Amino acid sequence: MKKLQECFEPKATRAKRIDTLLNYLVIRNASLTEPGEDYPKMTLEEIADFCGTDIMVIQRAEQSALAKFKSKVGEFNLYLGLDGRTQ
Repeated sequence: MKKLQECFEPKATRAKRIDTLLNYLVIRNASLTEPGEDYPKMTLEEIADFCGTDIMVIQRAEQSALAKFKSKVGEFNLYLGLDGRTQ
């Protein structure tokens, strides 16, 4: 279900706001994490709530970011083990 803000906010403004908030999350988590520690984990729902948007919007942003990363890096193989960790 769309949040009320999404109904009245222009698409370009919403995209910029979400990008800014996602960048803030990355910078904040990086600055709060000591070297050698794992970054704090957040669910898509937590990220969507923080950004004031729907989970599907965050999921599409994640997929878009991964596609951009793959195009910049070229072909690479990512193997995920049964436990979900990158090996």
